[in-house]
Amino acid sequence: MATWDDPARTLKAIASEGYKWPQIIDAGMTPMDAYGFDGIPMIMLFAPDGTMVAREIRGEGIWKAVENALK
Repeated sequence: MATWDDPARTLKAIASEGYKWPQIIDAGMTPMDAYGFDGIPMIMLFAPDGTMVAREIRGEGIWKAVENALK
């Protein structure tokens, strides 16, 4: 998610990195208010149906959250 970055630069970075998942671009404070976080980076994992599976995950916790979500 890029909340304050220049949208053109964000789109270029997404293409360069080959990200295939949906991105939130140039949305200001809306996502921060909706998902209850006040800083970036904030790592959240969403299920395909859009429900939040895990939040504030780091390091090995990311792999564990993904593994649990795929069970």
